Amino acid sequence: TISVSVTDALPWTSADWTTYKTVTVTPVDDNLTDGAVPYTITVNPASSTEASYSALGSSTVNVTNNDNDSAGLIYTGTPITTAEGGTNQTFTVRPQTQPAGSNTVSIAISSSDTSEVTVSPSNLSWSNADWTTAKTVTVIPQDDNLTDSAVAYDINLNPGASTEASYAGLGAQTVSGNHSDDDTAGFSFTSVPVTTSEGGGGVTFQIRPDTEPSGANTITASFGSNDTSEGAVSGGLSWTSADWTTYKTVTVTPQDDSVADGPIGYTISVSGGGTETSYGGVNTTVNVTNNDDDV
Repeated sequence: TISVSVTDALPWTSADWTTYKTVTVTPVDDNLTDGAVPYTITVNPASSTEASYSALGSSTVNVTNNDNDSAGLIYTGTPITTAEGGTNQTFTVRPQTQPAGSNTVSIAISSSDTSEVTVSPSNLSWSNADWTTAKTVTVIPQDDNLTDSAVAYDINLNPGASTEASYAGLGAQTVSGNHSDDDTAGFSFTSVPVTTSEGGGGVTFQIRPDTEPSGANTITASFGSNDTSEGAVSGGLSWTSADWTTYKTVTVTPQDDSVADGPIGYTISVSGGGTETSYGGVNTTVNVTNNDDDV
């Protein structure tokens, strides 16, 4: 669509017929991704009193109106930050340009890592009646048991199902996100602290990891006594993703001396390890008291 700066006619007489006169063509800016659009300006001398011109018939001037619109998506509230155990987060999205006629802009929405976050809804659509309306996407954090630190992910928005051609060919767009962890490598115990007695039998406590090993990784725990004259512990334990919630048993065997030394306290060291790297630096202790049987 164009507008011309004159609404009636451009006149010439015998005095100025050699003078060029100006016609201004003013482009109209739409919101459509319609590319370069050709059209014509009609020049019609039919109202001339010079008979040879009034009978001449109309002619046209070819014009092309170049487009300044491009398909794209406009966001607010991005990038996204979520946290395990945290609240849902949202962002909004809308098309950058207007779909023509009855065309629609439709986007399929998905998470690149559903173990970290999911999204709702899975689809959004706009027509030429509501294309300026920003619509909301909710990002729902997922809580796992892995010590996976902060995990980056993408929300994928694919307009491939749009009937507006410029959007159907746009390709998938992404919104980046970061999901923080709430899991810490460590061990949980039952039946601690431990009390043994010289001359008595072994006493047990139970242990399990606080977090899940990822994939085929393992978590191990090894044990040592800081006073082997009072108590001994040997061996080690390991867990996989299949049994990481299982408490396993450690036996502390008291040592019997001939000294009337009363109850003696010492510690059992617990050292984490395995192929789950987050446990490589986990070290803790279990307190033990060995009661005396000498007078």
